[in-house]
Amino acid sequence: MRKINNNYIKDLIKELDNKRNIKFSFDNDTTNVIINETGDTIEKRLENVVFEKNNKKYKIYEGLFFREFGPPTNDKDFYNYQKMLILNFFK
Repeated sequence: MRKINNNYIKDLIKELDNKRNIKFSFDNDTTNVIINETGDTIEKRLENVVFEKNNKKYKIYEGLFFREFGPPTNDKDFYNYQKMLILNFFK
C-alpha cells in the first residue's frame, strides 16, 4: 500500500466520499503467484485501489492510479479524468 501525498488524489478521495458517499480503500484481496519454475507460490496482495458504494466495487491498478505510466498530462487533468470514470461507473 502506498502513502497518499498528492493533493489531487487527496481531493479526489475527499470529494467522492463527502459528496457521493463513494469510499476509497486499498485492495486487501490476495492471490497465489508462482515464483519459480518448480511451481512454488507465495501469497501476494492484489495491487489495486478500490472505490465502493452500495457493495459495488470499482478497482483500479495502483500503478495506473498513482501514475507510474499513462497519458502525458498534468495531475489535475489526470485526476479529473479519473473522477469522471469513477462517477460514470457508479451511475
